[in-house]
Amino acid sequence: MTEGASDLAERLAMARQAWPSAMSDGDIVEAAKTGLSIAAAHLQPASDQARTTLWNGYFKYLYGKKASYQFQDFEIADYNLTAAGKLGLLRGPKLSAGTLESGDYICMIGAAQFFGRFAQTSLQEMIAQRFGLPVLNLSFGGAGPQSFLNDEAARLLRKAKLVVVQVMAGRSVGCDEYPGGMSTYRKGTRIAVNREVLLLEIAQQDPEEYARLARKWLGLYVDAYARIGAQTEGRSILVWVSKRRPKDWSIRSGAAENTLGVYPQMVTAKALRAIRSHFTAYVDCTEPKKPIGFVSRFDGQPCPFVATDGTLQRSTWYYPSPEFHRSAFETIVPAMEKLLPRSARP
Repeated sequence: MTEGASDLAERLAMARQAWPSAMSDGDIVEAAKTGLSIAAAHLQPASDQARTTLWNGYFKYLYGKKASYQFQDFEIADYNLTAAGKLGLLRGPKLSAGTLESGDYICMIGAAQFFGRFAQTSLQEMIAQRFGLPVLNLSFGGAGPQSFLNDEAARLLRKAKLVVVQVMAGRSVGCDEYPGGMSTYRKGTRIAVNREVLLLEIAQQDPEEYARLARKWLGLYVDAYARIGAQTEGRSILVWVSKRRPKDWSIRSGAAENTLGVYPQMVTAKALRAIRSHFTAYVDCTEPKKPIGFVSRFDGQPCPFVATDGTLQRSTWYYPSPEFHRSAFETIVPAMEKLLPRSARP
């Protein structure tokens, strides 16, 4: 370890010592701000050694307390994390209690794509600037429609002037046989397993059982969206965000190819047609499937994010590109303008 890396490791250790023994979400937000400040001081210029030291000496410990993209993407974007009580850690800015009570905001719900992973300027920021209204973004990585079937989310959806809803993956929908989200349990055990892995195992062993479960989970998926749509009362836009077309995956093709498809996994064209009926408008934001790279927010040079195993990853095909947020914004705005009359704007 070089002298500079040693100094950085010592500074990070001292910063960790300042953490309370039991950290609330608010404490984690403050610790994240400290870590981002330290990263800014040591990544200009950047080195892989400094990146690895920042992860191993600080951010992986925060990730262990609360999984958040911020702790992996510290060089790429500042997500302005905010503690939102029962809703967890959200991408900021934080809305005031008065704004939330008045309903003078636009609400977004979705997964990592709507959270805006890797986007220094996200879809929510563009929307806020365009319409002059704050945006409450409830989206988080791994979310499915069932994630928002709670009293707090329902209250916020009912009050919002407009709700923009992402078509999320079907793989995280739980049921009585296999409860949980993306992680569930094998029957008769308490051994956790990824739901996608489980379903593909069943597809190989018993195709009929696989088809039954896929249909059952998609039925619950559609039902969850119906319940979300009911909270929006004619003020909602459903958005397809994907690198594939809806017709590119079906239960039959999934069994034949042993895959749940490109995100949103498990969602068929039939399921999409069913959930569209519960929303006021629908927008297709399909993006070509291609790898994307990342740019440091400190010096504008190519940089990696840190995988949870500590490796530095310089590209991915899974998430939308930063440019996608601009194109999606331009696609969604006409529908928003129809549902958000000028009289409803500041």
